[in-house]
Amino acid sequence: MDMYEAIWRRKSIYHYNMEALDEQMLRNIRAFLDRQILIKEDCKVDYAILCQLEQKKPIMNELGVEAPYFMVIYEHEVERYYLNAGYLLGQLSLYITSKGLGSCFVNMSFGKRGKGDKRIIAALAFGKPKTSSRLEPHKPKRIPIDYLCVYKEEVSQDIKKVMKAASVSPSCMNSQPWRFVVYHNRIHIFLKKDRMIKKWFHSEQMVDMGFMLSNLLMEAENLWLTTTIDYVDNLVEKPVKNYVYILSVVFE
Repeated sequence: MDMYEAIWRRKSIYHYNMEALDEQMLRNIRAFLDRQILIKEDCKVDYAILCQLEQKKPIMNELGVEAPYFMVIYEHEVERYYLNAGYLLGQLSLYITSKGLGSCFVNMSFGKRGKGDKRIIAALAFGKPKTSSRLEPHKPKRIPIDYLCVYKEEVSQDIKKVMKAASVSPSCMNSQPWRFVVYHNRIHIFLKKDRMIKKWFHSEQMVDMGFMLSNLLMEAENLWLTTTIDYVDNLVEKPVKNYVYILSVVFE
């Protein structure tokens, strides 16, 4: 299985065999992360692998997931930093799935642990699953694509495939906060506000958006589509009721 196929087969794994991975696999994971080009290239991401097998106390997270490893992301509080973290973890989740391992995103009480002047903002539990992490092609419980997208122009089948890949992305509590305005050569991406969600949860939604962008850009690469990230000034400055403009993906 490659990472493109993993888009359609990955699922969140909550139960793991508490056994160590071989050192070569851990080195491969670190090398993979070091190669990634981020959404915000000027915002460097730092990470660490916490091994539960070497800890005297359980690594706490709000889902209560017990896993042999947690990839934690440290980052400065700069604009859109949660987006970078989500994208990096999304890429890692696809990579891990392609290697037959399981993973799931967990909340580790953002800000309570630190590394120098940085703090943990997101984490991915991973390891050998007790059951297979490889799903057969399936229809996850997702909002219909026609509800997520507003098509302003006729688009190609390739763009439709990219949107489908984005729509099956995992999200915290399956909230699926992304919405899209789609043209034949660009996609404007918005986050749907939720008045019932406390302010702190907005950070997790931005991580969700990063996960979604991981799927979207991976499928675009699979289809040999050249993409660039853009920020449209009039969309940044113009408030849209119930939505927050995140960025645009342009197809060249």
